[in-house]
Amino acid sequence: TPIADFNTVDNVGNNVIRFGTYGRGIWDFEINNLPLPVELSAFTARPLDSFRSKLNWTTASEHNVRDFVVEHSTNNLDFAPIGTVPANGNSNAKNTYQFIHETPKAGENYYRLRMREQDGSASYSPIQVVAFEAVVPSFAVYPSLLARNNTLHIQPQSSEPYQIQLYNMEGRMILDQPASGRAEIAADFAKGVYIYHISSGQLQSSGRIVVQ
Repeated sequence: TPIADFNTVDNVGNNVIRFGTYGRGIWDFEINNLPLPVELSAFTARPLDSFRSKLNWTTASEHNVRDFVVEHSTNNLDFAPIGTVPANGNSNAKNTYQFIHETPKAGENYYRLRMREQDGSASYSPIQVVAFEAVVPSFAVYPSLLARNNTLHIQPQSSEPYQIQLYNMEGRMILDQPASGRAEIAADFAKGVYIYHISSGQLQSSGRIVVQ
């Protein structure tokens, strides 16, 4: 159609929109009722435990949907992708999806879905928020990367005695020693990756160190 000024816009029924112009006639446009690419009927984000988030969403229908990109932010402004869940693609039935965020931050965590279509276009879900309190670790273990024969430091948050266990990647225990207060361990182990486990009553701490 040519570029023309108009002074009226009317919905005349039967999906027809009518534009009245300044002396250049009346233009009727028919609007097709195309289905939405994805009809999101529910989207929730909840704490799964004290340090993980669980996201669930449900679609009532999908048309040429490629996938769902889960995006995360800590300020509700800067979102970054943390995972992708493939979509059913084409369906007029109910579909349910789930995603677990293993490493949320202390404080408020914002989540949204970027729903991508096969042609590359996308739409976004509403934003959901999950909040976690900052947790002080029971034991500070550092450094996580150290040279052979350097010193591994362990600083407990209480004065209670504790047990230190160290395992290699084959699951063999190479260290099992009691300690109280600050402890220092000479890393006279072969180069490699090790898993430590520290326990004191109900307090537990596990992690990984690398000797290089």
